[in-house]
Amino acid sequence: MIEIIPNLHPVFVHFTVTLFVITGLLQLIPWLFKEKVQNNVFIFIQKWLVILGSLAVLVTVVTGVQAYYSVSHDTPSHLAMTDHRNWALITAVIFLLGAALFYFMPKLRQSVAGSCFFVAFLLVTVTAFKGGELVYRHGLGVMALPQVTGEGHDHDHADGGHDHGTTENVSAEPVVQGHQESSHEHSSHEHSSDKTSDHHQTSTSPLFNGLDSEAAKAVIAFHTAINSGNAEQARRLLDDAVIIFEGGGVERSADQYANHHMKSDMAFLNKMNITSEEHQVKIIGEMAISMSRSQIKGNYKDKVIDISSMETMVLRKNNNGWKIIHIHWSN
Repeated sequence: MIEIIPNLHPVFVHFTVTLFVITGLLQLIPWLFKEKVQNNVFIFIQKWLVILGSLAVLVTVVTGVQAYYSVSHDTPSHLAMTDHRNWALITAVIFLLGAALFYFMPKLRQSVAGSCFFVAFLLVTVTAFKGGELVYRHGLGVMALPQVTGEGHDHDHADGGHDHGTTENVSAEPVVQGHQESSHEHSSHEHSSDKTSDHHQTSTSPLFNGLDSEAAKAVIAFHTAINSGNAEQARRLLDDAVIIFEGGGVERSADQYANHHMKSDMAFLNKMNITSEEHQVKIIGEMAISMSRSQIKGNYKDKVIDISSMETMVLRKNNNGWKIIHIHWSN
């Protein structure tokens, strides 16, 4: 079971949804038939629903936060996961507020507290829908989806990538969750690899220039570190406040990248053959711009990868050498 469900959030969330729905719908009874519900049996049922709902939502939120920081994901699914988390927290707060009013201010049970329960019922439907999208649209929390063929089964982000333009050239495959399992489709990463020719070599072509500069060496060193799995070296070459644009998402620090997408980049690129089609580095004072295009091919998770990528890096020179302050990966 643990191998199928990477965390306990899916176990508890269904109890919370059910209890919220029942509590919210039950609240309609005193509003519509007020004279018929002022009895001990109805209040008893309400109390237990509130108690169980409060306990369930607390456990669900705790396991949900744990899932948020542990389930592998890409940038599009990270945005969807954050949206789901925000809706869930708002829903939980409203229900718990109603629970507090229900127990500590009995006179407000069927008015303010009841309103909180009904609003929580409405909100949990939206929250549950967004949670379902994380699994069925983004493939989070699952080991793999079955491979399918035929019309209408061209899953755009099948390798879990950062939308690096792979939808045109990547065949359908089992959808694998996460960065570390299936990283970013990397259409923009032209990292060097032992599996490829030395695509960073100096060339007389106008498409390859400035590669002997110290800034270019820093870029190449970063590519090599990412492709070889040297996280410490890759992190050292990034400015602390680096901003990374990729697939419609953004990461705003080196630590954020290191803790989220770096591992998946490493896992993915280690399996790829990369051919550089263009790499130019221009030095402007203590700033440098690296612009490159490359072709990435290989097999990953039984999927054929054949994508074109583009990368722009901005570097700044300081006392510790050249540091990357901005990266933009795209197709």
